[in-house]
Amino acid sequence: MTAPSEAIGAGNRPATAKPGWLESLRRLFAGASPPRPQTPGQHPGTPAASPAGEDRTEPAVAATVTSSDKTGLDRRFSALLLGAADLQSSPMQTSEREVVQAIDHLLLDPGDSALLPRLPAVLPRLISLVRRDDSSSRELTDSLGRDPTLVGEVIRIANSPRYRTERDITNLQDAVVMVGQRGLVQLLIQATMRPIFELDGSRLNQAHCSLPWLLTERCAHACGQLAGHGSGIDPFHAYLAGMVANLGWIPALRQFGTVYRAPEAPVTIEFHDALALAAARLSGSIARQWSFHEDVCEAVDRAAPGGATGGVNAPADRLAEALQIALRLAKWQLLAPAWTDADLEGLPDPERRCCLELQRTFGA
Repeated sequence: MTAPSEAIGAGNRPATAKPGWLESLRRLFAGASPPRPQTPGQHPGTPAASPAGEDRTEPAVAATVTSSDKTGLDRRFSALLLGAADLQSSPMQTSEREVVQAIDHLLLDPGDSALLPRLPAVLPRLISLVRRDDSSSRELTDSLGRDPTLVGEVIRIANSPRYRTERDITNLQDAVVMVGQRGLVQLLIQATMRPIFELDGSRLNQAHCSLPWLLTERCAHACGQLAGHGSGIDPFHAYLAGMVANLGWIPALRQFGTVYRAPEAPVTIEFHDALALAAARLSGSIARQWSFHEDVCEAVDRAAPGGATGGVNAPADRLAEALQIALRLAKWQLLAPAWTDADLEGLPDPERRCCLELQRTFGA
């Protein structure tokens, strides 16, 4: 088993924000007009014919969303998140370019930005305890029981459809026994990370505010599933990589809310591609700031659009490949969840099994 110090380094800085690290982040996008509502299953539209050389409007993705259409899935996700019904092939507008430049500034000087989320102080301690071979159920329960909010979140997740319990779990001891050590690691990470993804603001309706977290829990679950079946990937590293791979969306959206002033939603393909790239790179930067294992950091870096496709670190290579697949399948399940057998036909066996698990856990 990997030692706790490999996953969480000794140099982590505890969260120093205002009391209550489980509170929601400050409101975003205040004062802007709301976008046209759109649901994850709604197709943005069809392209209109236009003379050569003129700007043209085209859908965020093709009418039939497939698991292999990574670029289309990325664009559809960001378009839905920001309320853009149609994307255009025209160059970025001034307001869009200002947002990209502001986010790039976070990447140039990440250590001095209050916009980047801090590692919750409780996470290294709990992960270190849970990953010990000699940790007892009672010891875990006693440690977790010091945080009532965390206890409530663990019990809530233990009662979720993912675990398919035959009876209600009403106390922490039962939750710890039921999910086991690996399951508890995932519960702890999920319960600790979820509040960081909570968004609120007038630019996004409540369904859109939840999109980054909905994608994250699917991605972490998918990456953990792909780490099985003799893959040679550390399941803990896989789950952690899936959990942090979309974290960059949070500071990116906070910067968007501060800088973007146009009344309409951003619609250029160039902007949405640049935003997705910046968010992915921010995720890698945050993983390194939090001193996660180097394999996790490398995998998150390579999952960014245009990231390196290989290296000399075999475990990181395998994890990076699994994370890229997990990101794609998780986004596909979120945006087009009503899969049929025909949709999954032809997928490699590991991807097909992962899709079936996503469908079982998160449904349509």
